[in-house]
Amino acid sequence: ILIISILFIILSARLDLSDFSHLTFASLIFLAVLIFIARPVSVFVSTLRGGLNWKEKIFLSWMAPRGIVAAAIASIFALRLSETGLPQTELLVPLTFSVIV
Repeated sequence: ILIISILFIILSARLDLSDFSHLTFASLIFLAVLIFIARPVSVFVSTLRGGLNWKEKIFLSWMAPRGIVAAAIASIFALRLSETGLPQTELLVPLTFSVIV
């Protein structure tokens, strides 16, 4: 757990609060869909025959450890994509961290 915490600190060190100012209304809608629809649906579907009750499934939807791989890959992709000059690559890391947190 300590290593994961350190990795989050290292990955988030490249973020600045101004990075989140680039998020548009469409980005926030996308973020809401991921958090309130996609994550719970994926948890409920993946635990259909797992013997968990609905309270445990809701707990997993909100509190399950998620994101360290997404944060690492988003950071790498953002660096590579920004080198190619693609538009809006600066939104990738803040959006990913917003979903995780």
